[in-house]
Amino acid sequence: MAETTPMMSFDAASRHIANLAGVNASSSSLQRWSLALGEEVLRFEQEEVVEDTPLESRMYLAVDGTGVPMRKDDVQGIAGKQEDGSAKTREAKLAVIYTAEGRDLETGAALKDKGGETSSCLIDSAAAAPGSRDPSDFAMRLDREALRRGLHGAEDLVVISDGAEWIRNTCEELFGGGKVTFVLDIFHALEYAGDAVKAIFPDKAEPDRRLEGIKADLEAGRVAKVIRDLEPFSGRYKQVEACCRYYRNNIERMRYNLYRDQGMQIGSGVVESGCKRYGLRLKRPGTRWSKTGANAMLALKSRVINFRLPDFLDWHARQAIVA
Repeated sequence: MAETTPMMSFDAASRHIANLAGVNASSSSLQRWSLALGEEVLRFEQEEVVEDTPLESRMYLAVDGTGVPMRKDDVQGIAGKQEDGSAKTREAKLAVIYTAEGRDLETGAALKDKGGETSSCLIDSAAAAPGSRDPSDFAMRLDREALRRGLHGAEDLVVISDGAEWIRNTCEELFGGGKVTFVLDIFHALEYAGDAVKAIFPDKAEPDRRLEGIKADLEAGRVAKVIRDLEPFSGRYKQVEACCRYYRNNIERMRYNLYRDQGMQIGSGVVESGCKRYGLRLKRPGTRWSKTGANAMLALKSRVINFRLPDFLDWHARQAIVA
C-alpha cells in the first residue's frame, strides 16, 4: 500500500490492491491511512538523518517549485495569480540532488548519472519566522537531505535554479565557502527571451528565428549583447523590459560558455522532470488538497521515488515494538 497510494488516485489504488492482493480497502480508508503514514514519514525524515559522503567531487543541486491545487481554507490570505490576486494553489518546493559525470557523445554536454539522484518536496516556507534566528523550514529540510547525500563534503557544488534570491541566500548560508557555483537555468532564460521576441515580432516565423540567435548568443556567453539588442524595445513592450531586467539581475550566473567548458550542466531538466513526477499525483483533475494532506503525500512519494521506503518501514516497525 505504501508504494501504491503515492503513485495513483485513492480510487485507482483501491482497485489495484484488490486485484493484486485480494484485499478490499476503500478509497476513504486508504486516504486516512496514507495521511497517517505520511505524517510518520515526516517525523522519520526529521529524526533519522545519517550523514554520508559525496558520490563525486562535483555534486548538483537543482531547486524549483510546482503548484499544488488546494482547498479554499488552505489558500486564505495567500497571494496568487488569479485576477483578484487570490490563489488556488500553494507552491511545493522541490530540491533535487544528483551527479552528472556522463557525457553526451555528440555534444559533450554533461548528463545526469543513473542512480545518482534523490529529491525532497514539500509545501513549506523559504523565509524564517519573523523575529526568529532559526533557519527556514526549507533550509532545514534541504540541510537534512544535504547531509544524507554528503553535499557538505563535496569539493564543487553547482546550484541550478531560476535565479530566485531566496534560493541563493539559503545555499550560501548552508554551503558557502566559495565552493558554490550558481547557474541560472538556461531554459528559464530562454522563456523570458521567447516572450520578448513574440511581443516585438508577432509573425510566428520571425520569433523562432530570433530566439535561435539569442540562444546561440547566450550559450556563447554574449549576454550583454542580447541585452543591448533588446533594450531599444523595452520602453514599448513590458515583456522586453522584464527580459532585460531578468538578464541584468542574473548576468553573473549566465556564463554558459565557461560552465560548459568546465563540464557543467546549465539546464534544469532534472528538477523540471521531478516537478512533473510529483505533480502527476497531486494535480489530478478535480483534486484539492489540504496542506497537511499534500505534505503527507509528498513525503510518502519522496520515500518511494528515492528508494528509501524500506528504511522507513524498518523504523516504523521498531517504533511499534517500542510502543
